[in-house]
Amino acid sequence: MTIRRLCGVLRVRRSTDLLLVLLLGAAFAVLPVFALLPSLWGFVAATAVTYVVDEALHVRAPAFVRRLAALHLDRTMRFAVRAVMLLAWASRLDAPDAVLVAGLAAFSAHFAMMMFYTAVHHAVRRRRILPLVVRNLDMSELPVPQPPPALLYRHHLRKLLHLDLPAHAGLLVAAAVGSGWAAYAGFALTIGASTASVVAILVTYRRTRRMPTRDEVFAAVNRQLAGHRPEVALYFSFAAVSRDFMYQVNMWIETLEQLDLRPVITCASAPPSAT
Repeated sequence: MTIRRLCGVLRVRRSTDLLLVLLLGAAFAVLPVFALLPSLWGFVAATAVTYVVDEALHVRAPAFVRRLAALHLDRTMRFAVRAVMLLAWASRLDAPDAVLVAGLAAFSAHFAMMMFYTAVHHAVRRRRILPLVVRNLDMSELPVPQPPPALLYRHHLRKLLHLDLPAHAGLLVAAAVGSGWAAYAGFALTIGASTASVVAILVTYRRTRRMPTRDEVFAAVNRQLAGHRPEVALYFSFAAVSRDFMYQVNMWIETLEQLDLRPVITCASAPPSAT
């Protein structure tokens, strides 16, 4: 009963997911302990656990991940905490000042480029929104650019955050072997990958600048409708406020199919302005 109640509080369904939650909490709790001791292999193990378990929980227990975000412990915060603990651990191991400064600069630049990437990503998404959505009409005459590659567009925050892996691994290896070359190589890979990502999303943003204007979109739709010559129209004005408007639309589709007429369905996403 206690385990079931705890699962309910943490928004997880299975006892194995609860074990992952406890493992994640324990790993983050011991990170500062291993950083202050300092413990080389203890910190390495705890860091690996936080990476692996965090990803597993995003797949197995997304409700718990949303609960963490509501408590301001979202994925970005967890990555930032891990980076701070890494630098503190390296400092306790008497890492050279040059390595520590380079690490701080690398992680700061990585997070800065991640924020810039996110801003451009939102701008691309806003620019690609057309004033209307059509079905079964040929809109190929409009100069709409191809959608951004999924690698750049989907789950972008998750991919960008994990670009810190080379920097983490490089500093861990440098501490283990007592040489700074691995740290510098990891920092360079992280910064290089982050920079390449920003350049790629900027290229995508430049393409979206050629999106058709509102007047061009409506003109193209009107030309298609003129060719279709609809004889009966079904208009829904509550699409923006009704959650089940598609259910209402589907109820009428069969009726329209039985009519020997050319139909058109219009679903308004906002109330029509008064004239």
